Amino acid sequence: MNCGKCNKEINPSRIKALPETKVCADCSAFLYLIVALIFSIQIKGQDCKNSFSGKVFDLHDNSPLSGASISIDGIYVSFTNDNGFFTIDNLCNQNYTFEISHPLCDSKEFDVNISKNREKIFRLEHHIKELNEIILYGNSFEKKIKNHYRKCHIY
Repeated sequence: MNCGKCNKEINPSRIKALPETKVCADCSAFLYLIVALIFSIQIKGQDCKNSFSGKVFDLHDNSPLSGASISIDGIYVSFTNDNGFFTIDNLCNQNYTFEISHPLCDSKEFDVNISKNREKIFRLEHHIKELNEIILYGNSFEKKIKNHYRKCHIY
């Protein structure tokens, strides 16, 4: 029996997977390589040129929050500037979960679908976290007591 691609003589007992193809091992390996190459090109062909930008504001007074961190899947990717603005480049077409946190705010997660360049405004609950504490003011003093011993006589 001969290979259907290269006309090389092949042993019929060595054709296990698809005997009806009648292709030798060299040609089948080549075909698998071509198929794998096509799939890898398709995977690499994702459009990862999108950018996502936004501003982070205080929920109550609408002031910009500088120094807020923006992360994707727990990896910090950007920080806001003095105007509360940030930008993230080279994002692919997909859904992302962004976590925005600020030292004086409660962190929040937002789901955003990125399919083109996007802008979004975020508002965080801004609180200075106070501890319940008690401050005591006063003076300490030491009282000295003189011990007086009496001399007792026993008769």
